[in-house]
Amino acid sequence: RVRLGTIVGASADRIAPSRRFYAGGGGSVRGYGYQDIGPRDLNNDPIGGRSLAEFSLEARYRFGDFGVVPFLDAGNIYTDALPRFTNLRYGAGLGVRYYTNFGPIRLDVGTPLNPQRGDAKVAETALGNAAPLVMRASQKGLLHKNTASRTVSRLTKRVKALAAAKA
Repeated sequence: RVRLGTIVGASADRIAPSRRFYAGGGGSVRGYGYQDIGPRDLNNDPIGGRSLAEFSLEARYRFGDFGVVPFLDAGNIYTDALPRFTNLRYGAGLGVRYYTNFGPIRLDVGTPLNPQRGDAKVAETALGNAAPLVMRASQKGLLHKNTASRTVSRLTKRVKALAAAKA
C-alpha cells in the first residue's frame, strides 16, 4: 500500500489542525501511536503537516480460518507542500487474523524501529473488524479517507477502553 498526500495553497499555520495530515496507528504506520508521527510542538504533541508519505508491505499466510500477517510500514508527515521522503519512521510487527463470514477479526502488534522521543516501544495498533467496514464506507464516498483512518483508530481506542474497564 502506498499513500501520498499534499495540501497546496496555504502555509501550515493557516491550515486548521483538523484538516492537516497525521500519521501513525492501525490505519497508517503500525507500531506507532495514533497520529504520533511527524512534527511536534514544544509539549511533544503532534501538530500535523501539509504533506504525507506512507508505505506498507505485508505478507498474508492463511491456515484455514486463521492467518498470520508479518508487516513493515513506513511513513512521515512534512510541513512542506510536497513530501520529502526523508526521516521516514518505520514500524514492524505481526498480526493474527480469524476469518469469519462477516469479515476478519484482527489483532496487529507492532514496534517502532526508529522511534522519536516519547514513542512507546510496542503498540497494539489494530483490534477487531471495524477497519474493513469503515474503509468500505470510505471507498463508497460515505467518509473522507482521513476520517476513515481516524475512525478506525478511535474505535480501536474505545474497544481497548471497554476491555480495560471490564477487567
